[in-house]
Amino acid sequence: MKGFIKIFEAIIASLILLVSLTFFFVPLTKHSTWDETLLQINVQDALGALYASGNLTNYVMTDDYPMFNLKMFNLMPRTVDFYTEINGIPKPTLHVACICAAAELSAFKSKIPQADFFPYKDKTIVIHYRSMADISDVRDDEDIILYLEHTPALFAQKDMIIDQLRKGRGIVVVSDLTQSQTQDGLMNDVFNLSWLGGFGTKTASTIVYTDVEALPFKISKYYFNLTTSNSLLYKVPASTNSINIDGETVSKDNSNLVSYMKANKFLEGRTVWSANADNDEAYLLIKSSFMWVSGERYVFGDKKLTPPNVKTFKFVVYDRDPYEVIVHIWRVFL
Repeated sequence: MKGFIKIFEAIIASLILLVSLTFFFVPLTKHSTWDETLLQINVQDALGALYASGNLTNYVMTDDYPMFNLKMFNLMPRTVDFYTEINGIPKPTLHVACICAAAELSAFKSKIPQADFFPYKDKTIVIHYRSMADISDVRDDEDIILYLEHTPALFAQKDMIIDQLRKGRGIVVVSDLTQSQTQDGLMNDVFNLSWLGGFGTKTASTIVYTDVEALPFKISKYYFNLTTSNSLLYKVPASTNSINIDGETVSKDNSNLVSYMKANKFLEGRTVWSANADNDEAYLLIKSSFMWVSGERYVFGDKKLTPPNVKTFKFVVYDRDPYEVIVHIWRVFL
């Protein structure tokens, strides 16, 4: 009998020991990806249905995000919320903040064909301009910061310009440049301009790019979708604008010596430098550069505060200009 009791006690002690060990050893569990996969299928199916019906393209081209949201909510599970971004095409409304006097901005706008709004393929693009005294006055909704003159104050604002580029804004400088201005630490470092030494003619043309990976491809593409002319004129005062030609050149003089517009990407933002234009086509090229330098990515509707469990899915639309529909989606109830 005593032997049986000892065996029973040993069994009980072993069970207690095994149970206590569970507090020290956590079982390895693998996170299931089924929920994320189902969300992706839901998004792809909803966008695919809208694309096949032609409604998706229509909503994006007309900026009809209320109807887009309504259709998406009808096609998606009731337990989700989302917001959408469009990537790869210009915003329907661009906001330009000019560090200049109101009279200077008015004179600049008067030289741009259809400066305030214009048709582009299947959509209408609107540009709002505002003059201000200092870069610190830029509003959150403004996409582009425009300078109409290179002054010593421009270099003094280098740190603030870099800060705006870090936020994803575009910086455009329209000004003829001397050698010292080109090498001032801003135009060469941030805009990636190099002084050449030779000087070109006042007549120029926009480079036709066939390589879609080329940085100026989109500016060139936008320009040639707005006009069939390629005869640009620039003012080119003596001893100015001896800027090198490279893969970032948008327009060059007809002797193929120098650039008169160059584009660059810096941090999260984009930059464009242009010499002072002297005809409609050259001003039209500047307007085309606005479409690119704005970033070509925008929130379609209202951006919402997102929880930690947000998932992001992309849907490519092969329209006249290909673009991505980016859906940020999450389950409201976990």
